[in-house]
Parts: sequence; C-alpha cells; structure tokens
Amino acid sequence: MTIRTHNSRRRSRPSNRRRAHGSPTAHQIENTRLVETKSSQKPAGGEHPSTGSLAKNQNQRKPHPAHVGSTTAGIDTKSSRKKSNQKRRRGFRRELSSGGIIYRNREDQIEFFFIRDPYGRWTFPKGHQELGETLIETAIREIDEETGLRGLQYIANLGKTRFRFSRGRTMVEKTVHLYLFEISPQRKEKLPGTEGIHEAQWFPLEKAKKMSGYRNLDRLLAKAVYLARKQENPEVQKEEG
Repeated sequence: MTIRTHNSRRRSRPSNRRRAHGSPTAHQIENTRLVETKSSQKPAGGEHPSTGSLAKNQNQRKPHPAHVGSTTAGIDTKSSRKKSNQKRRRGFRRELSSGGIIYRNREDQIEFFFIRDPYGRWTFPKGHQELGETLIETAIREIDEETGLRGLQYIANLGKTRFRFSRGRTMVEKTVHLYLFEISPQRKEKLPGTEGIHEAQWFPLEKAKKMSGYRNLDRLLAKAVYLARKQENPEVQKEEG
C-alpha cells in the first residue's frame, strides 16, 4: 500500500503542474477580477487615477473675481472699483457762509463798501456760520471781525449764491448768503488783517456796479444797488415801474 500511495502521488504532480500552466484556478480568477475592479474604479472626485491630479487642478481652479458672471457684470465691477478709488483720492464737503453788502449815504451820495481778498479781487466780507448763530448774526460778526465796522442796520435779504472750488484734494461746495446793511457815514473801518484782507475801499454807486471780482455776485450786487436807491429815494420804484 505504501508503494501505491507513492506512485499515485508521483502521477498526480504533473496534473497539478499542468493546471498551473494551463487554465487558471477559481482562486486566481477571483484575485484577477478584484485587481481589475480596483484599478478601473474612479475616486470620489470622479477623476481617473492616471489623470486625477490634472483634472482636479483644472476643475478646482477658481476664476478671477473680475471674470465672474456676464461681461456686463465685469464692467460694472471695474466701474464701481474706479469710483471707489476716486472717492478715496478726492474728498467732498459742503460749507455754509454768510456776509453782507454795506452801503452808506455820504453827502447825498450812495457808496458801497468792498474788501480786496487774498486773490486780489474786490468782494464783500463774509465767513462761516458758527454753532447757534442765525445767518444774519453770522454776517454781522464776520463784518466786524474782517473790517471793524459796527452799528450796522439790517435792510434786506439779498439771496444766496453757490459755487465749487478745490482745496487740496477736497472738492468744496460753498453756499453764501448775503444781506444788505446800511451804516452811518461817521463809522470808520479798521482792518485787523485777518483772512489775508489788508485793503478796503468805498466806491460810489455807479462805479460799484462794475467792481465785483466774481460774476456769481453780480446779481446780488444789482439787487443791493436797487434796494439802496429805493431806501434813500422812494421815488425810484415809481420811476422804474
């Protein structure tokens, strides 16, 4: 029995060897399927292992904020950015001032008072309104501070004018209210030299019409001339009417 067993084992070995080199076993087939399944599976992101990093970089590349949305949206974004930069570069503010046109009747001749500003132009005393002041109170105070004239008699509200100018990097919109005042011929001006004002002069009515150094004041000056003439001569209204 020992010999038979030995012969049977020797006969069975070629059969195992042929099976190893021939058709695969069930275990080998199962292992092959597992390997193919793992190699063909895609990761959770959806890219193939061989091109995963490239596809990931392409899919996750974030667009520039200026390119998001439609072309119009991009233009609007650039436009708003430009306006924002302009606001940072240049400020804007509003200012309120009040002043007066002053006249006197000297020897039956109406004269108007002018000051020469730091720009060399003839104009009228005025300044910024302080907290708690009315515009008329501001005008009286500014006239006193810039010219030394006191004892003013309020006549009328002449109106207002508005203009813009640059102060450094700031655009200023200023509104100026002007009032008409009369003063006694005995009152004398005394310039303290504030605000760069070192010269003042009285001009007769006809010459005063042409003395204003600023066009936006011409309308108010014309009204002041008319009211001053009417104040001194009530017949003016009848003549012009």
